[in-house]
Amino acid sequence: CWESPEDIDYKRPVYECHGCSDLAAEMAAALAAASIVFKDNKAYSQKLVHGARTLFKFSREQRGRYSASSTDAAKFYNSSSYWDEYIWGAAWLYYATGNSSYLQLATTPGLAKHAGAFWGGPYYGVLSWDNKLTGAQVLLSRLRLFLSPGYPYEEILHTFHNQTSIIMCSYLPSFRSFNRTKGGMIQLNHGNPQPLQYVVNAAFLATLYSDYLEAADTPGWYCGPNFYSRDELRNFAETQVDYILG
Repeated sequence: CWESPEDIDYKRPVYECHGCSDLAAEMAAALAAASIVFKDNKAYSQKLVHGARTLFKFSREQRGRYSASSTDAAKFYNSSSYWDEYIWGAAWLYYATGNSSYLQLATTPGLAKHAGAFWGGPYYGVLSWDNKLTGAQVLLSRLRLFLSPGYPYEEILHTFHNQTSIIMCSYLPSFRSFNRTKGGMIQLNHGNPQPLQYVVNAAFLATLYSDYLEAADTPGWYCGPNFYSRDELRNFAETQVDYILG
């Protein structure tokens, strides 16, 4: 469980994993993102990029779910797949390095298909520790909004952008994609325990996408025939955070 290190008075064994694509790709994404944050410290940023590249290469070569290699891990965080982490990691590495091979990988239709980008399901549009697809779609929508790299990436980027728009629509209270509590909290995990982690992720993505639209001088987006102001996304995020804070 999560607790302060000074309160841990029991053994915390370290496990070695030889086939953990999801974990390694997620670590690569984190290091690549951090390299952008610390870009003013060139030496440190380059060190982070090197680590991200190495881990991502490992994730591609040593395929497998990390929870499949450990029964203890499977009890708490049973990973469903690693395809979404491939898109997530590749997208962040493209932003960190500008290397088009990462963008090519992130926009591979077959990869998107394996990650579940072309079909719905109860957790479609829900960013979580297990599924980074929604985060990757928002991140790649940013690329299309600001840079519009065109062929051969436009088709899948356009698909991701449309899906991001649909996901943002699903967060709005006027749609019935997700139930809500009496107080208005969106139930992204469908009434299962520990809902707040999913709620804050959705609030963050809604705020982030609103910022992207503002930076692109775009007043809003369409949900079917109806146009919604980007302020609707901020309102959604604020109501969810207000609910959490009481």
